[in-house]
Formats: sequence, structure tokens, C-alpha cells
Amino acid sequence: MSGSRCLSAVIVASLAAPLAACGGARGPDAGAAQRAVGHRLYWVGSSFEGLPLTAITRRFGLTTFVYGSCKPAGRNESCAPPLEISVASICDRNALAIDPMPRARFRARGVPVLDYGEWRLELAAGASQVVVSAAPDRARRAIAGLRAVGEEGVRGDLPEPRYPRYYLGALRRVNDAYARTGSLRAVRDELGISRSAVRFRLALGRELGAARLRLGANEPRRHACVLEPAR
Repeated sequence: MSGSRCLSAVIVASLAAPLAACGGARGPDAGAAQRAVGHRLYWVGSSFEGLPLTAITRRFGLTTFVYGSCKPAGRNESCAPPLEISVASICDRNALAIDPMPRARFRARGVPVLDYGEWRLELAAGASQVVVSAAPDRARRAIAGLRAVGEEGVRGDLPEPRYPRYYLGALRRVNDAYARTGSLRAVRDELGISRSAVRFRLALGRELGAARLRLGANEPRRHACVLEPAR
């Protein structure tokens, strides 16, 4: 089992029972979880493919919806539930704030999805970053079933991401440096990031387009989070 999934299992083991109890006889309270944060939460309802919602946890800025349960193989072993959907503010978690780079990317529900391996897919929807942890096929089906807490049913495409201006500024700096030098190595040396990171950021910038990157002009490297306007 990967380290990230093991960490998730430890969090669930330590927090799931008390938080689930707060939901009363009807189980975990998604509405209360939504009221506790300033960004929109996404889930797949009170059950998914026969897996009940067993807990809602909040830790390290992530609100996590836990579906199903698991049984450790031994006293000192840990395990991960079959599906977890974690949601953070896009200000705090986004593709530039995560150290490892994704191994693949694709589009689903109208937004880019990044595949980090280790049973983890991530996407941005509006002002939220959504992490889906499950076996690959189940994770894709969960993305197809994502909806905002409080919404009835799935509504086609997810909202287009609204990235922080500091995020756009970081992509613009890479784009401008590459346009000026035409060299991955030169951009690496100028900005102090790896060539693979340069390639990744150039791809993110191309996907967003020049008009959106202009919103990040002169933006400091890290700034109080100001989101680009809704489109």
C-alpha cells in the first residue's frame, strides 16, 4: 500500500468514529461539513456502488468523505477504505502546491484530471481541489458521479477551475521565460525549477491560454489568495 493511502487510513482510523457520531442516527452530516468551510464540497452522495458514507473527517485543510470500510490484516497493519473523496480550497492545494508531478492527465466532466498514481486522481472545480482515492476504475466512476453537497443529482460538466492569481503568475513566468530563451535548461536555471517541472508548467499554461495567464502579470510568487473571476 502506498504511503499516501496509509496516511489516509491512519487519519480515518483516528477520526472517523467521533465525527460519524456527530451526524446522529442518520450518519455523517454533509451539510454541517459544508457549513464549516468557505469553498464548495463535492461528494457522491450518501452511498456509492453499495458503499455507504461511513465518515466525514477534516484534517490538514482537507474535508474527506469516506465510503465503505476496511479491516487491517494484523494488529500493526493499516488499511484504506475503498473510496475517499477529499476536498480543499484551491488556494491551499493545486497542481503547483503538490511536490510530485502527475504521471498522466486526461479530461473528464469538462475539467482536467491529473493522475498521480498510487490510486489518486485530482481535479479542480471552481474554487475547490478534489482528490479521489480509489482503484483506478472506481475513481473514474466516482468522478463521473461527483456533485456539490446540497445538489440533487449530477449536472453535466463540473465548474471550470478558478485558479489563484499567484498560480497564474507562476505559470506566466515559465511561459515568458521559455518564449524569451527557447530553452528548457535556461528556464530551469533562471527560475530554479527542474526541467520536468518546466515542461509540466508549460503544458498547464498552454491549456489555460494566454488571456488567462495575463491575469497573473506581476503577481508575487506567493500572495494572499485572490481567485481569477468566474467564467
